[in-house]
Amino acid sequence: MAKLTNIHIASIYGGVSIEPQINELRKAELVVGTPGRVMDHLERKTLILNNVRYFVLDEADRMLEMGFIEDIKNILRNVPKDKQSLLFSATMPSAIKSIVQHNFKNPVFHKRKNTC
Repeated sequence: MAKLTNIHIASIYGGVSIEPQINELRKAELVVGTPGRVMDHLERKTLILNNVRYFVLDEADRMLEMGFIEDIKNILRNVPKDKQSLLFSATMPSAIKSIVQHNFKNPVFHKRKNTC
């Protein structure tokens, strides 16, 4: 998304060491993360969403399937309203749509056309 720009990106997700992510978050303008690791960084206070320009929450539908809807709501409560935020999801259940409608300003839903 930002490959040809000068924007510094931090990708935060589980299953890998958290230390390199903490270092990347110190200078990140764009943060892309999965809900579990985002929650981890918020609790550790290593992710301060006021300091980033863009925030992408990925795999929210998976967290919803596992019963972690309150974690998603908590993450979105921490996102400043003046920041551009994106939520990526392979599926868009009605619960996710409702969360987006209540937490995003002028949300736009984009459905990828199946090209297979």
